[in-house]
Amino acid sequence: MSNSQVKVKEPFVRIVKRDGTTMKNKVIARAVAILLALIVDAIFIFAVTGLNPLSVYGVMFQGTFGTGIRFSWAMRDLVTLLCIAVALAPAFALVPAREEPAEEEPAVEAPLRTASAEP
Repeated sequence: MSNSQVKVKEPFVRIVKRDGTTMKNKVIARAVAILLALIVDAIFIFAVTGLNPLSVYGVMFQGTFGTGIRFSWAMRDLVTLLCIAVALAPAFALVPAREEPAEEEPAVEAPLRTASAEP
């Protein structure tokens, strides 16, 4: 292997922590993400079912928060999914990139020793 070129595979998406972001910008970014998700989902609901997305959202909200028993079922399912996520998180933890091994020197072979009759 030559030392002249070492190919480094760059990730398709790079995630970088931004230290200088204000709390206001963080809240706005999350609110915009949720709003865009609802809009994309509304388009999908209308395209697939032909139903009014707002009425579908209303039924979903009523189904989750309509009665105490429905809310308790939702919380039971939420806790189950969160426990599964916490259990799987270590398996998908980010591992630091491994360094390329330095070019190894050729191994020096020791002479073979054979069993002999000499004491």
